[in-house]
Amino acid sequence: MRSERDLFATVGMAMAPAVGAALLARVHLREVARYTHWSSSSVANAQIVFVALGCAVGAALALLGPPRLFMAARWVLALTFAGLVVTLGQQDMVHARVAGLVITPTELAKAGLLVAVAGALAAEGKTRNVGLAATAIVLLMVGARDVMTFVVVLSAGLAAAWIAVPRTPRFAAPLAVVVGIGVAVVGFGAWWLRPYQVERLRTWLDGGDPRSSGWIYAQVRAALGASGLAGTGAYPKFADVFEHNDLGLVDLGARFGFGAVVLVLAVHVGIVLFCLHAAVRAEERFGAALAAGTAITFAWHGVGNAAMVAGLLPIVNLRLGLVSYGGSSVVALLALLGATTGVALRAGEPDETRKARVHGLRLAFLAVTLLVVVRLGFLMSSG
Repeated sequence: MRSERDLFATVGMAMAPAVGAALLARVHLREVARYTHWSSSSVANAQIVFVALGCAVGAALALLGPPRLFMAARWVLALTFAGLVVTLGQQDMVHARVAGLVITPTELAKAGLLVAVAGALAAEGKTRNVGLAATAIVLLMVGARDVMTFVVVLSAGLAAAWIAVPRTPRFAAPLAVVVGIGVAVVGFGAWWLRPYQVERLRTWLDGGDPRSSGWIYAQVRAALGASGLAGTGAYPKFADVFEHNDLGLVDLGARFGFGAVVLVLAVHVGIVLFCLHAAVRAEERFGAALAAGTAITFAWHGVGNAAMVAGLLPIVNLRLGLVSYGGSSVVALLALLGATTGVALRAGEPDETRKARVHGLRLAFLAVTLLVVVRLGFLMSSG
């Protein structure tokens, strides 16, 4: 075990790129507020408070370490459940106000659910089955309010199981049941999609142009095409629309050019690779599952968001991880990154089985990233 001084230094170095990107993004939000009518400087100040809170929680989880976090997994799930229940009696079931800050419980639930999934996968026997069932119930509560969060957490949990769970009959059968339930829920969930969500999917699939999502994507393409590879030095006309739809990458690309887009994606790609590396060298199954789930979460919020901007995915409620407007999302992501840093701090020798599984996942992720970057470069150079 390293000394306490080395632990603090390592946590600081591991989280520095993410914290720096998040703080720069909040400065970006403050400047956007000057050009648009949707915000005031107080909103940007609140975002800085969220970043500070996320850093504090992430550092605490890193120093707490995987063994203690594993023991607390059931309590983390209980707090996540309580946070979702609190909003049931409110008029706005998606947001809650705490000390003047707007909290989104479903965003915070990403961190709580991933800890719970990792804890259930690392448990044995009845404890594992009960943990998976309880986590599934909370995940369904999240999906009833935010479909995209459901998809992100479900895919992250499946990746965690793929990397961390050994291939034995004792684990294969429950895992097959969980995968089957997840696929069935996604399929049947399509019947309960709201009209605007169906409209987004239809716009993406058939190229139609309904007034909402089709109009927004038309503005996205126009802004990217007008920016060029070097950028224009000014925010696009509909910057407020882009911010509220989690399309901050359009603002950055239009103002600073293709280089800013690549830089933001490089930060997220680096975090994903760091998390996958931690999963390979984790000393226990809990740490491997948590690191793998965190990697997929950051992949969605980095490359997934960029794919949405590039037209490769429908425009949905998916924030650009450390940049887009949304304090609860930043807190959840920094908390997960801190917990994964704790896994990396206590790394052992590489697990060869995990190494092979992670290698395939890493190659697929890098291939998708390259496709998205090329697509964005084409769009920004087509004006």
